[in-house]
Amino acid sequence: MGIERGGLKSFRTSNWSVPPKLCDSCKLTSAALFCRSDSAFLCINCDSRIHSANKLSSRHDRVWMCEVCEQAPASVTCKADAAALCVTCDSDIHSANPLARRHERVPVEPFYDSAESVVKSSTAAAAAAASFNFV
Repeated sequence: MGIERGGLKSFRTSNWSVPPKLCDSCKLTSAALFCRSDSAFLCINCDSRIHSANKLSSRHDRVWMCEVCEQAPASVTCKADAAALCVTCDSDIHSANPLARRHERVPVEPFYDSAESVVKSSTAAAAAAASFNFV
């Protein structure tokens, strides 16, 4: 999403030394999303495999992982930081100072398409916006 090197990601590395949560399915790759229906943390490849298996599983709602701690599902998106944050990281970051407290945050919207297609469409939209100097 929107965290750059030295941005909110530095908040994570300065306060924790916990590695990113692994995918519950393959146990090899860092989880990128959380499936609320399955209560499972999944990498993009496993999400595509699992949620394309049948029509019922394709309707599961998923959310991205917190971009700071990489341990919990994101619950809000901070518009100022362009970052998806879990409840704990949102509280820690936005209670740090009066300016951060004023950041507008909105609840994350679950997605139903494969994470891979969501990433591709987001990348395409960002490229199109950049070509028109909207970014």
